[in-house]
Amino acid sequence: MSTLSLKNNKSACWVPTLYFAEGIPYTVVMNLTTIIFFQVLGLSTQDTTMYLGWLNIPWLIKPLWSPLIQLIKTSRFWIIACQIFMGALIACFGLTIPIENSFKYIIIILFLCAFSSATHDIAADGFYIDNLSQKEQSFWVGIRNTCYRIAMVVAQGGIVLLASKLELFTNDKYMAWAYALIIIGVLLSLIGVYHLFVLPKKQKTDNPNDNSSNKSQSIIYYILIGFVLQIKDYIKKDGIGLAISFLLVYRLAEALLLRIGQIFLLDEVNNGGVGLTTEQYGLIYGTIGVIAMIIGGILGGIAIARYGLRKMLFPMLIILNVPDVFYLLISVCNITNIFHIGCMVAIEQFGYGFGFTAFTVYMLHISKGEYATCHYAISTMFMTMGLMLPSMISGYLKDILGYNLFFILVLICSIPSFILAFYVRNDNFVNQTQDERQTDRN
Repeated sequence: MSTLSLKNNKSACWVPTLYFAEGIPYTVVMNLTTIIFFQVLGLSTQDTTMYLGWLNIPWLIKPLWSPLIQLIKTSRFWIIACQIFMGALIACFGLTIPIENSFKYIIIILFLCAFSSATHDIAADGFYIDNLSQKEQSFWVGIRNTCYRIAMVVAQGGIVLLASKLELFTNDKYMAWAYALIIIGVLLSLIGVYHLFVLPKKQKTDNPNDNSSNKSQSIIYYILIGFVLQIKDYIKKDGIGLAISFLLVYRLAEALLLRIGQIFLLDEVNNGGVGLTTEQYGLIYGTIGVIAMIIGGILGGIAIARYGLRKMLFPMLIILNVPDVFYLLISVCNITNIFHIGCMVAIEQFGYGFGFTAFTVYMLHISKGEYATCHYAISTMFMTMGLMLPSMISGYLKDILGYNLFFILVLICSIPSFILAFYVRNDNFVNQTQDERQTDRN
């Protein structure tokens, strides 16, 4: 007991900060950028959703290079390098905003940040697995997820509120956002410097004594043979076709709503939007909404642990999708009361956090086996694909349909996930887990 406590004390120096640092760049690129593109830079709805969709690509294809992280340097090296580099990129993002005709440079910076963030995710998860025992991993999993979500509150809510306050002093929204992003960028780089001193230096490596020739051969082998074999093993799983289809449609409604819901809250009343100010948006969506999502995720995990995925799949699908009707209600009834809007957004985000837990657990079930790490990465690739493609066309659909009809379309698009859920709840992956749960009880 004392040995485990001592290790936990050492791990406490880096596990929380590692996953806090992991949450910042993803939130900046995929969530904070929505308000910057649409409200600050003045991009159209179509352009905003299209560009943000393309920025998903590094997370989509990260399984292609995930094993190379261990072959080229170490996970520790990539963690520190990526954090310092991403901090510099976010600061450059801020510095570029006030420059005229700088959008092409902003896109390049954001894509580099997205690529670095995906690389950091791979390295951080590998480092976590290599340096902690299974018992320690279980001990820290809830804390690391909480720290990741705290980073979301800081980056999505705190930075928006900070930018709105700075705008009052600078009277320049561009400079206000520049200062806010520089602050979060410097913070991330400082965390990287901190990890230079506190991350354990001894870790398992695949081939620590390999010369460059052997490493090159390992890389070539992986590219030509290794990954193909792992994909083949994934595809050969019994019932994988149904599983992949479910991964693609589970978040279909959410994928359509994700960007348009944010833009709807920011858009002017004359255009059919809610017309929230930057400060109101930061408080309602970036802070209250994220906190509600965190609570939903925690309760979702407790529910699945107690009742199992089979029993909770349909309730979680309902809780995930039904609150989307609030956006239609706000749009049709022209609700402008900030308190009412805040409550509806909080309930919708709670539903997302609660319902997404079932999706995460299902991906873990699919990935069990000899190549669990790679198979989980492949599952997340299909998840990202199902999120990316609908999100990219959501702006186009909204401009054609208008907010009211678009929100009705969102509700309709939740139906395929319920249809496939009838079959998924009886598939091999869920049933295998039910058998394991019954064995544990016996």
